[in-house]
Amino acid sequence: MSERQSGPRSGESIRALRWRIRIFTGVVVAGLLLTVGTGTIAGSGTHFRAATPVKYTAPYSGVEGAAISTLTDGCSAKLKFPIQPFFNLSTNRGTASVQVTVKSCGSANTSALAMVSAGFEGNPFSPSKSGVDHLKATANFDFKFSIVATPGGVGQFAEASYGVAVGFDYLLDVTNGTSYVDTFTSGVGGVISSGTSSSGFTNLHLTSYLNASLLKTHMYRIGVGFDIQVFAFVTPGSSSASALVNMGSAGEHSNLLDVIRSS
Repeated sequence: MSERQSGPRSGESIRALRWRIRIFTGVVVAGLLLTVGTGTIAGSGTHFRAATPVKYTAPYSGVEGAAISTLTDGCSAKLKFPIQPFFNLSTNRGTASVQVTVKSCGSANTSALAMVSAGFEGNPFSPSKSGVDHLKATANFDFKFSIVATPGGVGQFAEASYGVAVGFDYLLDVTNGTSYVDTFTSGVGGVISSGTSSSGFTNLHLTSYLNASLLKTHMYRIGVGFDIQVFAFVTPGSSSASALVNMGSAGEHSNLLDVIRSS
């Protein structure tokens, strides 16, 4: 098994781990909005209570960041990143493209997982009063996906999946180093064990939330952006699988519309 990680480490490893858990346990379901933290299916509850809100929109202030994390096992895993993950503070536009491919080889299972993320870390802020802060991030997505799973003979298995989400990578207490992660993150994803599923989304609207108790005497930073993951798995024999998400080669992109903070 091999693993590679690159890019800012701040909160990306936490989010990547949560994506990984959902994929390996088969939670991602085609066409459904998903949570990637604690919370409920999107649209089934209220997680944000607006009061004296502060709204951040492009051009955002802060530092752009991107990360790639991969995990492979077996002898035939291939990973491609035709478009490196990127986010533009001025235009609020994000792009990326990632693909994994595996085929049966040898006597062990083969798998490939790739996760990319991009977004920004905002400038430090201090709340006007101590108490619970409610943060909300909203983004639109245009992207295409293709997942293919071809099991071989009797008893063989293949699986391919993808997921796309927007969310808070972290809320960092700069004063004492405490980090908070998403209360609720929404996304879309799909998984198949035979056949092909190829489609896309245009103007897909996703919203994520984070609630945290903050102190007015402390300074905080917010990390927010988009995540893409693709996964492919096969057992020994003659199976193959692949997964692709394209958010950039033909004008596809994400737009982080706004980040709202209220207390």
